[in-house]
Amino acid sequence: MKKLLAIILSAAIALSLAACGGGGQSASGPPELASDEPLTGEITVSAFESIFAQNFLLEAAALFEERHPGTKVNIETFSAMPEMRTARIEGGGQGRGQISLVQIEDDPQARTDYINRISASLMGGGGPDILAMDVLPIRHFARSGFLEDLSAYMEADSDFNRDDFRTNIFDAAQFDGGLWFVPLDYSFDIHVFDSTLIPAAQAAAFGPSNAFSLAGLMEIGEGLYDGSAPLFNQPEFIAFGGPAGRRGGMFRSLLRDDFERFVDLENRTAHFNDGRFAELLTSIRENAERGLFPAAIGGAPDIEEIMQIRQEQPTERVFFKTNPSMMLRMDFMCGLLEGRMMIGGEMGAITDDDQIAGIAADNAGNVPFNFTQGYAINSNSQNKRLAWEFIKFLLSEEMQTSAASPMVGTPIRLSAVQAQAEMFFSGGLLGGQPGQMTPELEAAMHSYLEAHRQMADQINTFPFRDTVIDDMITTEVALFFDGTKSAEEVATSLQSRVGLYLSE
Repeated sequence: MKKLLAIILSAAIALSLAACGGGGQSASGPPELASDEPLTGEITVSAFESIFAQNFLLEAAALFEERHPGTKVNIETFSAMPEMRTARIEGGGQGRGQISLVQIEDDPQARTDYINRISASLMGGGGPDILAMDVLPIRHFARSGFLEDLSAYMEADSDFNRDDFRTNIFDAAQFDGGLWFVPLDYSFDIHVFDSTLIPAAQAAAFGPSNAFSLAGLMEIGEGLYDGSAPLFNQPEFIAFGGPAGRRGGMFRSLLRDDFERFVDLENRTAHFNDGRFAELLTSIRENAERGLFPAAIGGAPDIEEIMQIRQEQPTERVFFKTNPSMMLRMDFMCGLLEGRMMIGGEMGAITDDDQIAGIAADNAGNVPFNFTQGYAINSNSQNKRLAWEFIKFLLSEEMQTSAASPMVGTPIRLSAVQAQAEMFFSGGLLGGQPGQMTPELEAAMHSYLEAHRQMADQINTFPFRDTVIDDMITTEVALFFDGTKSAEEVATSLQSRVGLYLSE
């Protein structure tokens, strides 16, 4: 079934690890990387998600082959390229301008088939030389010995300088003493607040150098809530969108902040039937009924509904909003570019008085990141030196600032961050010429870069998750929010389903 989603949403991931058991070879360590011998040979890069990877990888492969005669880089992508649909929204207010959406055919079976195919090839001693970790299980593959420790490659390569990159992202992505994939970009969630609703005493604790969990903001908001405006902009539950998108709404965010309370991936145990999960669901429903956030959204809107939402002038204020970090650029550009581009968001609300509350943290105080593109080297590769050199090329300033990059996240190379910001603030994505900015836009850009830096400096973890479990949870929880099952019935079902899965 086809769904229309905002472009920042990724397709839902369906993992099947039953066919991904042990049998992998141990990572053999980096090859001789300081060799003066020219690069030769052929490698294959495999990615499932075409929308974010295909054009970028094809451009990179062509440039790399041109600079290294005697090499061949094959690019494989498997998901169907979606249809891009754009429309011009006329009229006043924040909804005007151009809106772009993608029409994605949701095909979880194709993703499952891809994962099983890659798993089988790895266990058989083969597989692509470079793996895009877009839908693949990173932790499982690394612990099965299928992936190279890229921190060892970085240390062994005298031409690679970690200080050229945001190193806390590398540090956050490590586990079991190694770095098993390299993210090309990173993103995070930010909390903002309406300064007309939050008194100065509470607002003094906010700012880009701070981090807050949703539970922490809830505690602050409870003392201020008088029924005049919702506390949060996210509905209690959203039935559409992928795990990496907005699917799940407030439930998704609250679960993410305390996931290990219910699922212990390290010890492969589930904890849904001790009353706490049912209590979480019940409290979300009760808070929605009180008006703290909107009610659940059950189905994916079609393009006409989305256009109407974008065209209507928002009239409601909200105490707190949670947005993806790419929206931070839009916040600093507000009112300075004609035809401001609007992306994402679950409900209309006034944003003119919004200020940064802080970066999103989990309940333990850790600050996570996500990525759009991340790559690993197959331990079975017969040309690991060439594979590493190609990954290094993907990390080069040239490719980190390429127009073929999806530009959803922030480049991990430090020197590319300002170049990306200049593209946005100059109007380069809206028909302008990059680098041609008014003094007001230039000042806004530097304010954005400083705020972004303060928030990104706090990142210290990566939420390794099992999307099979994520899909089980979301499917079951939807039955609670549509009234089919009680909270206790959902918890019991999840304990059985997730417990069985983890015991396999």
